[in-house]
Amino acid sequence: MKIREANKFDVDYFVDLVHQLADAEHIATYNHGGLDSEYLNQLFATIIAGAGIALIAEDDKKQKNVGMAIGMISPALWAPHILNMIQILLWTDEEYRKTRTGYKLLKAYEDKVEEFIEQDRIRYSTICASEPLFDTDFSKFNYTMDEKVWIRGA
Repeated sequence: MKIREANKFDVDYFVDLVHQLADAEHIATYNHGGLDSEYLNQLFATIIAGAGIALIAEDDKKQKNVGMAIGMISPALWAPHILNMIQILLWTDEEYRKTRTGYKLLKAYEDKVEEFIEQDRIRYSTICASEPLFDTDFSKFNYTMDEKVWIRGA
């Protein structure tokens, strides 16, 4: 298993994964009109061009992508001069869960976050834990619980 930076050849994996999640997970709640693949392509290109972090977990024996962690730099809502890394996707394929793949992926992501903080590219990082990660303890990566979010009207 290796964790590597995503590149332009991983765009199809990203787009397919987001569509798969949108069809099966809570993302469908927000997805009233369907996901636009062109938008997803642009989003991915923007992130790998330097507006964030995109990492792939790859099973090197099977030569197959099995997970992804992505974060995007965004200005803080109430303090736009402060940049924040917002984790927007954290995924490992079902068969690779409980194999430390997710841990390795998140650890590599956090190493990149730390690098961005040290370079003053961002001030802080946030992780949004959605189902099935509600009970995950991210404190081992130096995160603290800050708020909970509920949704209405979907």
